[in-house]
Amino acid sequence: MPDFPDPRQAPNRPAEPSSQPAVTGREPRTLVRPGRVRYFYVTVVRRDTDQRLQGNPVNLNTGGMYVHCDAPFPPDAPVDLEACAHDERTEYRFRVRGRVAYRIEGGMGIQFEEPTPEALYLIRHIVKIFLSEAHHLADPSW
Repeated sequence: MPDFPDPRQAPNRPAEPSSQPAVTGREPRTLVRPGRVRYFYVTVVRRDTDQRLQGNPVNLNTGGMYVHCDAPFPPDAPVDLEACAHDERTEYRFRVRGRVAYRIEGGMGIQFEEPTPEALYLIRHIVKIFLSEAHHLADPSW
């Protein structure tokens, strides 16, 4: 069953402060809320070797994404990323180029490289609908 907010709570109530440090010039990362999305997966293709893997997004913003996967690519590897999120009615899909910013056991952080306006719009839309604390990420310019 979808995780909808309690209608008795004030809709404009300020959220609890995030425990993640603010990064100047970037939107904060938000964690994926499994109750809001039917499925959300990522396919990452390493451009220099055509190696492909699938993973689960853990957090996302317009600057990048952390992907949980079994065999993460090494730092600085150039990648093409396709993400697909689906709720009960609609599928949202975006593609973006990027580089692996860091790698840890169990996943990798991918920094996006010049995402298109369409990809940025879909990323913000996905964040708004599916991710926790999404109402904090509204960019007044769009």
